[in-house]
Amino acid sequence: MTETAHVLFPAQPGRGPELLDWLRAKLPDTRARPGCVDFQVFAITDEPDNVVLWQTWDDRSHHQEYAQWRRDIGDLAERDEMLTGPTTCIYLTAHPDV
Repeated sequence: MTETAHVLFPAQPGRGPELLDWLRAKLPDTRARPGCVDFQVFAITDEPDNVVLWQTWDDRSHHQEYAQWRRDIGDLAERDEMLTGPTTCIYLTAHPDV
């Protein structure tokens, strides 16, 4: 069964568009990673500097390997300079029978 991750990026005021540009440049590599099923980006309508990633992976280990790869190559430190604080990641389990 696939694993869905919901990640909130709280960008500094006015830096939401910059964060979206950064993601636009980085996400082709993400979408090509092993285990990546779907990867969508949203800005919160009433808080456009807050960006949400909605990701579906074959399993949690693929997402965690991907996140570690981003840390290892220095991308997360670069991203964090645009944020007001830490990201929030929650994993979701679908219940299609409900």
